[in-house]
Amino acid sequence: MSVKLHLSTFFLLYAENRNLVEVDGNNPGECLENLVKLFPGIKDRLFASTGALHPYIQIVVNAENDGTTDMAQPIQPGDDIYVYANPRCC
Repeated sequence: MSVKLHLSTFFLLYAENRNLVEVDGNNPGECLENLVKLFPGIKDRLFASTGALHPYIQIVVNAENDGTTDMAQPIQPGDDIYVYANPRCC
């Protein structure tokens, strides 16, 4: 299913200057995996070497949470996922 990923300016260099990307996925984790397939250079900006999200990354689904989204949380067609970064926070 297709969802919209809204990328903060931190990621533009790694996503061909696109702040909106449509990807497929059943949860935020799958969507980010598919984002990395489209833009491999973004992987190190999102994920630590352990595979976990960097602590300064916030994922928000439909602007309805506080950035602590469960990466396995089911999403619906047409959902919007916001990917924020604050690399100075940690």
